[in-house]
Amino acid sequence: MSAPVEGKVWAATAGTGAGAIVSTLVLWVLGVTCFGVSTAAESAGQAVAAVPSPVVGAIGLGITVGGTFLGGYLAKHTARPVPTVDPPVAPVAPVVPFVPSTGSSAPVVAKAPNPAPEPAPLTAEVANGAEMSA
Repeated sequence: MSAPVEGKVWAATAGTGAGAIVSTLVLWVLGVTCFGVSTAAESAGQAVAAVPSPVVGAIGLGITVGGTFLGGYLAKHTARPVPTVDPPVAPVAPVVPFVPSTGSSAPVVAKAPNPAPEPAPLTAEVANGAEMSA
């Protein structure tokens, strides 16, 4: 399964292509204005060729890198899809009641809470109602 290409990648690629086109235009303007080449259509290549090679490299690199950076920086981030796989559930450990330490080294055994007291057994007087007549 292939993921879709993020919008930032498309924008940076377009910025690279635009940078190449803009750098050529800048080189032509530089050749016409600084090196005195004619603006006639047949001399466009001569205008670009009149610019020294180190200047051509620096301009081409700077504008292309700048276009790539701006295209990637200004584009919105593409949201990634949320995974649909549920993570595995860890087994739950049994709950052990906390028993404070008694200070001895013997293991402490948790005791069940005291149950409710047993009711007193019925006596003969209570069963016959003698207690109620008093």
